[in-house]
Amino acid sequence: MSTFLFLLFPKKQPGGVLPSQRYLHTVTLIDNNLYIIGGQYLTDTSIEIIGKEFICLDVSNPFNTWELSWENLTDINMVPPHIGAASAQSVANMFLYGGISTNNDEKDLVYIFDTRGGSIINNEPLTLNEVYLYDTIQDNWSIKTTSGYIPSRRFAFSAVLSLDGQKIIIFGGKWTTNLTALYELDLTNFNWYIPKVSGQIQDPRYWHKANVIGKYMVISFGCCYDQSIESDILLLDISNDQEYVWTTNFEPHLPSPLPTQVPTQEMTESKFSVAIFWLYWVSALSKYIPGVGN
Repeated sequence: MSTFLFLLFPKKQPGGVLPSQRYLHTVTLIDNNLYIIGGQYLTDTSIEIIGKEFICLDVSNPFNTWELSWENLTDINMVPPHIGAASAQSVANMFLYGGISTNNDEKDLVYIFDTRGGSIINNEPLTLNEVYLYDTIQDNWSIKTTSGYIPSRRFAFSAVLSLDGQKIIIFGGKWTTNLTALYELDLTNFNWYIPKVSGQIQDPRYWHKANVIGKYMVISFGCCYDQSIESDILLLDISNDQEYVWTTNFEPHLPSPLPTQVPTQEMTESKFSVAIFWLYWVSALSKYIPGVGN
């Protein structure tokens, strides 16, 4: 058993591209760039083309989801067409693990084992009335029973952590509607609820990916939406806990400028007092130590 890719990124090549619709791809955020690789769409044969595509979206500048400036990195992609891989970021490198390729010899070396949440068991999606927690300090698993508005059975959905770190936000999944696509789990009491949302409500997707970038939950690609009327990227502004907002405009998080310190009367008087104190001691020492104060 082995992985099939360790990839270092060379300098990006310029040039726009209209990417194919996809699912079962990977999305990795590195240095304000969203790298997307692999996937397929609807037919198994689509993996031959879509699974080879390697694209990038710059999220360091504002953008509109209907005017996305994708960069095509396919020419430098050495990975065979694949689906269902996992990705991770380490400093400036991206790692892909596992997945299914179109090369039968290589496919036999890759195995996928899904231990929790969203997998299909005997063709039935798991319920969300229980969640599994792993304590990284104590090195053990525990099960928590959830309450509230428990989401319907689903799989192939996405999940991200809220900006305050106290909630898990899930979106989409197979067998959901636009009324049942978005839920939150409060991690303080494990209570599910449907958050208040404004803006144009988005239809659910499945086999998509989601990342938190700045104040947004950024949802990319997936199945099955109409690319002629929906963008490949969906944006949910999650900065206000009281009301999330579906939007098409992305504004990157910019660091606040350092405050300019304006001298106050107290600061001026303090500096003046220190100066007088210093002159007093220099004058006093000059009486006893030759050369001081000269």
